[in-house]
Amino acid sequence: MKRRLLYLIGLLFVLGSALPVRAQGVFDPAPPDEPTYYNKYKVTVTAEGSAYTSGSGTYKEGTSVYISTSTSSSSYIFLYWKKDGVKYSTSKSFYYTANAPASFVAVYEFEPPVPSEPSPMYKRSIYLTGSPANSCSFNYDYGSKVSENSNVTIRAYANTGYKFLGWYSGSTLVSSSLSFSYSVGTKDVNLVAKFEYDPTAPGEPTSGSGQGSVDNKPRVRGDVNNDGKVNIEDVKLLVDIVLGKAEDKYNAGDINKDMWINIADVAELIKIAIIR
Repeated sequence: MKRRLLYLIGLLFVLGSALPVRAQGVFDPAPPDEPTYYNKYKVTVTAEGSAYTSGSGTYKEGTSVYISTSTSSSSYIFLYWKKDGVKYSTSKSFYYTANAPASFVAVYEFEPPVPSEPSPMYKRSIYLTGSPANSCSFNYDYGSKVSENSNVTIRAYANTGYKFLGWYSGSTLVSSSLSFSYSVGTKDVNLVAKFEYDPTAPGEPTSGSGQGSVDNKPRVRGDVNNDGKVNIEDVKLLVDIVLGKAEDKYNAGDINKDMWINIADVAELIKIAIIR
């Protein structure tokens, strides 16, 4: 019995010495991914003559910037835009992809009214002003004519850094929405869009040409192509927008609301499309 016990102890000793020994390694975590850097470009939007403009700001490379103008005096007629001193566009509003610093100037021509020409009695003038100056532009030029007893859509386009407070007629608040329906009676329309400067406030997203009525239908989150539903077609379009192959015409590409349109928005949109 004693010999058998000694044999077992010796066998355990031999087996124990043959077992592999775990090496004590050095902790070597994987290096973090390289940070992604984005270029940012300053876009300046001004006007020659008495006019409002919108679109000025500093934007991430590839951002689709909405640029628009409207006259603040019926005596000034819009001619064209200059980009960095060169004639660029004859449209009052357009989208520009920020891929370099740029300076846009809206060129107007002074054309005084003919005193002897009376205004038709069945037409009324719309006078829209912004406070403070250069805080926005409008979908109607200053002094535009509309029919009496008609309904019109009035819209302000906020510049980057300005927070909208409301539409006012004198000291009376008319509407707290940037876009609203207004009933024109038998008098001229005089309205002031009031803003306050807030550097943390992003520019108000807009759509359309800057003239005429504005699409106010409820927008489905993730509906990048504005067809009323969210699916793979929206994902494809958003990828093209991120790659600079398409424009964000309906300002719906910033899915995660971080003021940038990038791969993070694509990932978020894929989640939404799968859930739906």
